[in-house]
Amino acid sequence: MAAPRRLRLPVPTTIVTGALASGKTSLIAALLRSKPPGEEWAVLVNEFGAAGLDGALLEGEHQQGGGGGVRVRQLAGGCLCCALSNMTPLAIAQLLRAVKPDRLLIEPSGLAHPAALVDMLTGGHLGSSLALQPVVCLVDASQFCGGAAVPVACEASQLLMDQISIADVLVGSKADLCNEATLAAFHRWAGRLFPAKARVVAVAAGRLDGAAAAALLRWADGEARGGSSGSSSPSRAGSASQPAPQGLQAQQAPVQRVRRTAASSPWFSSTGPAEAEATADQAACTDQPLRKQVSDASGDYSACGWIYHRDCTFSRPALLALLAQLVPCTLRVKGVFRVSPRQWVAVSAAPPPATAGAVAAGEGSGSGGSGGSAAAGAAAASEAVELREIAYRRDSRVEIILDTKATAAAAAAAAAATAAAAVAASAGGAPAAGSAAAPASDSLEVRAAAVSLAQAAGASREALKQQVVAALGSAAAGEWSALEALLLATLVEA
Repeated sequence: MAAPRRLRLPVPTTIVTGALASGKTSLIAALLRSKPPGEEWAVLVNEFGAAGLDGALLEGEHQQGGGGGVRVRQLAGGCLCCALSNMTPLAIAQLLRAVKPDRLLIEPSGLAHPAALVDMLTGGHLGSSLALQPVVCLVDASQFCGGAAVPVACEASQLLMDQISIADVLVGSKADLCNEATLAAFHRWAGRLFPAKARVVAVAAGRLDGAAAAALLRWADGEARGGSSGSSSPSRAGSASQPAPQGLQAQQAPVQRVRRTAASSPWFSSTGPAEAEATADQAACTDQPLRKQVSDASGDYSACGWIYHRDCTFSRPALLALLAQLVPCTLRVKGVFRVSPRQWVAVSAAPPPATAGAVAAGEGSGSGGSGGSAAAGAAAASEAVELREIAYRRDSRVEIILDTKATAAAAAAAAAATAAAAVAASAGGAPAAGSAAAPASDSLEVRAAAVSLAQAAGASREALKQQVVAALGSAAAGEWSALEALLLATLVEA
């Protein structure tokens, strides 16, 4: 009989931070594959949205690899550093007691300020229980295409610069999408950072061998973090002057359950996979998903997650068509979908930084200048969407995160262009393309039926794009029903 596990303190703890869609979940999956036999690891996954996709993807990846000895815990609906700051120490304490792990990995939301998380883990009661290892930050190395001196996302995001500043180890992700010149530009930029990083590496497709994984997870000889009182290592000098984190709060409105009025408890719980699955079963039939919205205190970002009953089956071609239009217009789309009785697929996609910047600046239309490059970037983002088979066998779920202001501006510009086209067409006696959208006052069922009929009739890609942009504009204003209708239309009828 095996001896009971004992909790050995302090537990080595690694934070893996980075922007949305930078590859954090893929890197953690690679780290889990390097776990020594016989060790137990715990993973705390945090998401700004409410549907808990990263935890589900990690579980599926690890199951597919035939691995054991890993426990994943999800905290969704805000960021560890602010909206969930009271829950985070409790969640970590529960993980330590239940799993008695040899190592703890923490993946904060891409919208989280890691400096506040570092302070939390190195101070108070957690400081004596955890041994914080090098903080790892992922940066999409493909942003340096063309020899860019500074990544596009860094120029537009103080948050990303904060994540880079707090990191001890910098990982250039998506190196498989980069040529030698692009990787050289990434390393030149990383080499100029101050304070200097302990290590700078590039990772292709989230692949790591055992030695590379071990190097990310612990300090090298001669490196150390000063004590457990929250004092900084030399590589973290100056980080104490980081601005206070912006609070992220879940909306106070109750969970919206489609065509149901009773909602006595939230549809998603962070207490573990079993409870999350049981709660998702409340979505009793294929056209009744559970929905929850999250927004930050400033209103700059918003997210919505849906959970569908396990018996829901989605049309793979319809999903691809919809996602190809969604991805270029969002900060991130992540989901797991059942597409056949024995197959689930995963998608995690975000537009390239150049596309996101153009959308934020309202440059999505026109045939020349920056509008042309934005359109090219959007086309590249559409082509990059793929559905990857995953060893996951629970509910289907999807999460969409928006830049609220940029999305609203893009929707307004698209509406103005459609109106102008309608006026020009009516003057010529011809109907305007895409002008037969369902009225905003239609019920959810009517909208879904209209979309289904349009798809069955072979609606053009441009017509679907107009529907998506209009639905996202409504979502930016807090009304996600039209977007939900588009998702419902991709379900296969029972």
